[in-house]
Amino acid sequence: MFYLEPLVLPEEENFTDRYLKLSKNLFSLGFARDGENIELLAQDKDMNYQQIPLSLNEKILRIIWYEQKFERRGLRTVDGKKICIISPGEWNLDEGPDFKSAEIRFGEKIISGDIEVDLKASDWKKHQHNCDEKYNQVILHVFFLNNRKEEKIARKANQEYAERVELRGALREDYLPNPEDMENYPSRAYLKRGNCGKKISVHSYPLIEKLLLWAGAGRFLLKTERFNQRLARLSFDQLLYEGVMEGLGYKANREPMLTLARLLPLEKIKSYVEDFPLEEKIYLLETLYFYLSGLLPEEKYFSSSSCPETKIYLEKLWTILKNYLKFLPTPFHLSRWVFKGVRPANFPLRRLSGISHFLNRHWQGVKEGFFLSFYKKIKMANSINELKKIFFQPGEGYFANHSQFSQKKSKKVYALIGEERVSAILVNTVFPLYYLYALRENDLSTQKIIYSFYHSLKRINVNHIAKLMAYRLFGAEKIRQFPIESEQKQQGLLQIFQDFCETRISACGQCFFPQIFDLSIGEIIK
Repeated sequence: MFYLEPLVLPEEENFTDRYLKLSKNLFSLGFARDGENIELLAQDKDMNYQQIPLSLNEKILRIIWYEQKFERRGLRTVDGKKICIISPGEWNLDEGPDFKSAEIRFGEKIISGDIEVDLKASDWKKHQHNCDEKYNQVILHVFFLNNRKEEKIARKANQEYAERVELRGALREDYLPNPEDMENYPSRAYLKRGNCGKKISVHSYPLIEKLLLWAGAGRFLLKTERFNQRLARLSFDQLLYEGVMEGLGYKANREPMLTLARLLPLEKIKSYVEDFPLEEKIYLLETLYFYLSGLLPEEKYFSSSSCPETKIYLEKLWTILKNYLKFLPTPFHLSRWVFKGVRPANFPLRRLSGISHFLNRHWQGVKEGFFLSFYKKIKMANSINELKKIFFQPGEGYFANHSQFSQKKSKKVYALIGEERVSAILVNTVFPLYYLYALRENDLSTQKIIYSFYHSLKRINVNHIAKLMAYRLFGAEKIRQFPIESEQKQQGLLQIFQDFCETRISACGQCFFPQIFDLSIGEIIK
């Protein structure tokens, strides 16, 4: 039923939300694994899933619970007990509840036990946790939507009960985790085929390829929507600036980079740099970033430095800084930066030098309109490689061959913002943000240009979560027959994993995704 000859599907010229609608329908119908009546599930869909944001799924809700990204003050159980979360517990990679060894204070009593997280209160029975002994140690059932208000507690197989808490209304404004953060959570290198992969044959690869492209487009549209939500507080200029800064932090230093972009916003930079001599602007920009990041050494450091190059450079930066100290906010502490496991070429000082040179090179655009200046360049670019050159920053200045303030320097000159980093910034910030602007302006031609660039972008690097998802779908023995050569396909694998999959292989039995392969082509593409 999944594959029909001949398979003819039109090529997209723009981003489609077909995958988002398909995945939402799978979740809302549930496919009655436990024998529930389809009519009841349809009613459940109408009453409940319309109240759950499209961007929220069970996995994201677990991250929200683990990171405690909700208002905890005044939190109460469904039956009114005041609770205090001492520890959210540890991720469980095996069968059973989502978190083990949590500590919760109910009133004056502290209880240790497990936590189960679901989208809806009704999922406790729907997933048959109420008759599964592995859930007997659950002390709190956490969910987004309470669609069983008459059930104040969650009854367990041992006839004891767990308290319940609804998080709807308590989520913070920035509750959605960054998609890249999903990769930081526990994973195991399971290379077996999942239940989805067991339904796939070589004959169905053409439609699987289309599904991955749709999922990659869906992931892109979700990123666009996240930017749209932030526009209520920030300008397009600041959003672009923050996105580039965040991208320069990689995984390890994304958070301090974003904090720095907010501590030193683009408008402040313009006011500091406006009347500074043109040939000296780069040094002022570096001074501002190095000082506020807490990475600029104290004067006593370079006064005793044995490296003439470093001493001269630091003296210049400190001479500039003394004229601005009274205007600058308090810098944050060096301890916020991560160096362990980071390649020297990616150290924060090099990336901050990179953004300094980048802004200096595009200073006319920064002055006249940072965001719109690049919008024109995107429209005029003839290829993805031409577009990359706009954001690429070659090695210049002191940090072209240094990774920190020291005598040690490399013989090779490294780019301050290299091609791989540029590609990641394009995918995660530039393309979604400019697509959002094109949507607002009803600029269909630019929407198509951005889709064309996104669609043609080669895979940036091998993402281990995407690789895991590919093995789940195709198995180790078939993986070479289905190359993931484009970034759009890799993004599709990441989105499918985020929506449906688990790091623990045992969760395959609870997954809705294999049901896609029981649908006809007409049902999939409608």
